[in-house]
Amino acid sequence: MTADIMNAGVAASQYRVVIAGGCYAGLSAAIRLLDKCDAIDFPISVDITIVDERDGYYHIIGSPLAMASKEYAEKAWVEYKGVKRLQRPNVTFVQGSVTNVDCENKTATISEHKTQKTRVESYDFFIAATGLRRTWPVVPQALTRETYLQEVGAHCDRVLNSTTPVLVVGGGAVGIEMAAELTW
Repeated sequence: MTADIMNAGVAASQYRVVIAGGCYAGLSAAIRLLDKCDAIDFPISVDITIVDERDGYYHIIGSPLAMASKEYAEKAWVEYKGVKRLQRPNVTFVQGSVTNVDCENKTATISEHKTQKTRVESYDFFIAATGLRRTWPVVPQALTRETYLQEVGAHCDRVLNSTTPVLVVGGGAVGIEMAAELTW
């Protein structure tokens, strides 16, 4: 009977988590949370909504190589439907932006890019994992994998087929790596 009460209590505890940001921190938070909730004796039920303006995960650390190699660029952007560990009925991806967070009422306002509609999502826990906004050419500005491949492909064509010298501005880690990638 105790087990029935415990199971009934767990079933009644459905936690809602909204994660703003679908790159390193956001995806890692979702995976770790699901792993922990699944691994305990009485698993905790969570519904996770991940909101990001892109339709997939872009491997930002690989940008210098992606900007110099169309072949690698294909691998640098993975649509969320390709992230197998998060293909679960209790995980939802929304391509959009969190425009407001009301901590007192535990709601997040989400502006969906595809539908141009705004909705309010209730949550028990909110994770802000939006990181920094970087500009082109540090990271692509595209919001879909398809437009990303067009954007980065055009960049690769211009740089790799240039008949004049290419100037890389900046001697930090990214500048040095970009210069090295372009010389191969």
